Amino acid sequence: MVRLRAFGVYAYHVADPKLFYQQVSGTRDIYTVDDVEAQLGPVIMGAMATAFGESGVPFLDLAANQMLMSNKVREALLPQFTQYGLALDSFQVSSVTLPDELQAALDRRISMDMTGDMQRFTQYQTAESLPLAARNEGGIAGTGAGLAAGLAMGQAMADSLRTAVQGNAGGAAAPAAQSAAAVPAAPAADDPTARLAKLKELLDKGLITQADFDAGKAAVLKALTGG
Repeated sequence: MVRLRAFGVYAYHVADPKLFYQQVSGTRDIYTVDDVEAQLGPVIMGAMATAFGESGVPFLDLAANQMLMSNKVREALLPQFTQYGLALDSFQVSSVTLPDELQAALDRRISMDMTGDMQRFTQYQTAESLPLAARNEGGIAGTGAGLAAGLAMGQAMADSLRTAVQGNAGGAAAPAAQSAAAVPAAPAADDPTARLAKLKELLDKGLITQADFDAGKAAVLKALTGG
């Protein structure tokens, strides 16, 4: 079982005033919209939990199936609204996300899967530490962290270079192999990290909506996990 957070909007109106009075407002002289929302909240949450649980749609695919889920929840809510004398005009799920702690765990797992093995994971951690050291470059601890990270990365690059040189059979070809190894490879066009960073940049600039970002992120994560 995975906890989810869903955001969206819905609209309704009083279709049967007499039934609404009998089932909801009762003998109260004033019954506000907030009072109605407080009574409808548990009903909506229950319908959503049931619809999401019975759908069989994996979390990573929810962003691509938001319209389907919205319709399923709306169908489940229609009879419940009717019994209160209300008519549900529309119901739209705009985004479905994980709680912060679960999202952090998922991001961590994806990062580890991307590294493949412990050596690559160490290189990943080293690269991650460099921006942190740069932000604290004024202190001794920051300087030490930067030096340590730089040495670790330098060692990793040296090991890779040594492997490339030793694997070359011809002595004359060794300088060429060394030069080729020293040139950093251009990032792949389908690099998941670059794609996620680009999506975040577009979202921050207001060029795409939150729903577009969630859908794009879900597609990248699905490709990584093979879902």
